[in-house]
Amino acid sequence: MILVFSSFLLGGHHLLQEFGFGLGFSVLLDALIIRSLLLPALMHLIGPANWAIPAWLDRVLPRLDIENPKPDPVTAPGGEISPAPIG
Repeated sequence: MILVFSSFLLGGHHLLQEFGFGLGFSVLLDALIIRSLLLPALMHLIGPANWAIPAWLDRVLPRLDIENPKPDPVTAPGGEISPAPIG
């Protein structure tokens, strides 16, 4: 994106050159300074509070567990439900 916006500087239109410089510089600033330096430093300083969720939102959101789902009970041959084997 920086190269595309900077290519506007080569054109002859003054307005496009201004837009090209402004957009190219803002993408460069956002990508290099903000996202690679400031954001990780702030997340390190804030610590676990980065992942805090308000109680009202925690009640509204569905419970999704895609990494470690609880095993479903396995039905035994006699029609009884027995816990899933471990291991």
